[in-house]
Amino acid sequence: MLKSPASAFDLAFALSVVNWKSIEARLSFLKNLRFNDAVTLNSLDLIIRPSATAPEFGISGEVAAKICSKDFIFRASFAVGTTIKFTAEMVGTWDKPFGLKNSYIKDLLLEITPSGFGVAGGIKLGDMKAEAAVLFDIVNPARNMVHFQLESFQLAKVLSVFDINLPSEIARILNEINIQLMRADLVPPGGVKMGEKYYE
Repeated sequence: MLKSPASAFDLAFALSVVNWKSIEARLSFLKNLRFNDAVTLNSLDLIIRPSATAPEFGISGEVAAKICSKDFIFRASFAVGTTIKFTAEMVGTWDKPFGLKNSYIKDLLLEITPSGFGVAGGIKLGDMKAEAAVLFDIVNPARNMVHFQLESFQLAKVLSVFDINLPSEIARILNEINIQLMRADLVPPGGVKMGEKYYE
């Protein structure tokens, strides 16, 4: 990868060559742009991939935001080539969402194209942890995939996160509903990329 030094305008140019079929030119704005105390633009990139068979132009950026005294990182990209793709991500963990104790939501992702969409993310409720990803493409079904993983699921403990008080007999029955690990993967050979993550 070749990089130019930052100029007075805090710009940088990078050229990367993976092989003769994969060349990427990237123009990056390096200086953080603070809009107010709650929102800062961390990065903004213009990207060109001048492939002979599938040229692509795109723009991507990262924003740091403080919402309800919590720090969040959001990323978004828009690319135009043989198709159009929009991707938005919440990077990292949102602890105690909506005031729920002992819980979090993490790494949310949305991908939209003219032929389909994808969603992904993770959640914790009590001791239970789950993550899921779904990608659906009607034009290219070879990209369709489903990923799901569930750990330490006990229904009574999940309900306790919502401060639901159950009669002791019902709670005893629900405590018997216990899943230590469950996983399902329907992923095409070679894997699928959503956002910056590969599923295999």
